Amino acid sequence: MQVIYFRGQMLETSSSGSDVCQPMAGATVLLWQANFSGRYNHKGDDSALQQFPHPKTGKPMERIHDEYFQYWGKAITDEHGYFLFKTVLPSFYPATDDWYRPPHLHFSIRAKGHPEFVTQTYFKGKTLPDIGIINDLNAKDWILRDHGILPAQQEQVIVEYQPDPEGKLTDGLLGSCQLLLPT
Repeated sequence: MQVIYFRGQMLETSSSGSDVCQPMAGATVLLWQANFSGRYNHKGDDSALQQFPHPKTGKPMERIHDEYFQYWGKAITDEHGYFLFKTVLPSFYPATDDWYRPPHLHFSIRAKGHPEFVTQTYFKGKTLPDIGIINDLNAKDWILRDHGILPAQQEQVIVEYQPDPEGKLTDGLLGSCQLLLPT
């Protein structure tokens, strides 16, 4: 299993109406995800798809429940809008017979004066295991590549993971991203 850290910063547009963004302190950030084998911990995770063929090799794979993994986390942004999660790299999984979801993280952000904002982030980075299949699945994902989302916006939610450049987080890879709450 690959340990990962996700460091985010919540931003909001300035109350003056300008294009300037400011950090959002005190926002609640919920994360949920599949585990290392692509399994979620909820009733909507279809047990019929517990065993599936690898999308490239066809080798049988199994999505197993991990009783020691929490599957979700909660953070409150600090005075500079930052939050941090430590988790594991989720696996890809079959959404249908001909569509595999790439590894991704789900987020729900709640902040005073804003409607709930729900989004997903995806993975890239040379040091990630199975990066070739991750890149292939990112390119084909129906949600990420929705025609209603501009290509530049799609690329903004694909987060690069690499060793922590500050050397503080040594047991995993770090991905950093700014999230702008819509007004």
